[in-house]
Amino acid sequence: MKAILLLILPIIFSLASSAYNTVNINYNGHVIIYDTQSKELYIPPNARNLSINVKYVIENNTIILSSIPATISYYENFSGVISFSENFTSKIIIILPSYIKLSYISMSPISFKYYNDYFNLTFISKNITILYYVSGYTYTTEVSHNKISIFFIGFLVSLFSTTFLLFLLIKRNRVNINFEENTNTLDDRDKKIIEAIKNGADNLTRISEMTQLPRTTVYRRVKRLKSLGYLAEIREKGKVKYLVKGDKNEQ
Repeated sequence: MKAILLLILPIIFSLASSAYNTVNINYNGHVIIYDTQSKELYIPPNARNLSINVKYVIENNTIILSSIPATISYYENFSGVISFSENFTSKIIIILPSYIKLSYISMSPISFKYYNDYFNLTFISKNITILYYVSGYTYTTEVSHNKISIFFIGFLVSLFSTTFLLFLLIKRNRVNINFEENTNTLDDRDKKIIEAIKNGADNLTRISEMTQLPRTTVYRRVKRLKSLGYLAEIREKGKVKYLVKGDKNEQ
């Protein structure tokens, strides 16, 4: 019976895995997508060295493939933030060197492995965001096992901290929600974001690039401006875009 299970389990796993597109994201910015399902993918505005093994067209940062399966490869500048978002569920594998430090992970991985001084984090999701930083590092083979322990402890602390911070944010938002809804004053950062959207920056990445504000700040500000009625959020072919509503922002 055990022998039969050992033979069947790999088949079941392979069938389950084939239900998702596979996305490999390397710390150096190299992104490889093995598309077996969607045929339409969003490509970040800062993507470069795009390579696809089938015919395709690009419309508003969306790649439309002529056929699947297909392999899409490109490079992206992460600079402390690894972010991936599509309109389909994927098996996302993120490869990180052991010397980086994680400060935020948007969800828990289903798999965590260490191999040849690199960590592989696997997620099943439509999107994932990881914030990281690089501390002083000198490579020595003698401390390889220690680095595994340190990274794993840091990873657990990061998850705990994220959960605790989310709890505090939810608690604080419940207390202050009426105050926030009645605060209609725009500061300089709000006005910069509105002006950037007027000038064609219709997604978080482009808004962040044009305003020189951190992406996390842009996300919070856009959410607030949307709740106050200054911005409208629309979806086109699985992409989220932001538009300025009427003349309300002319303040």
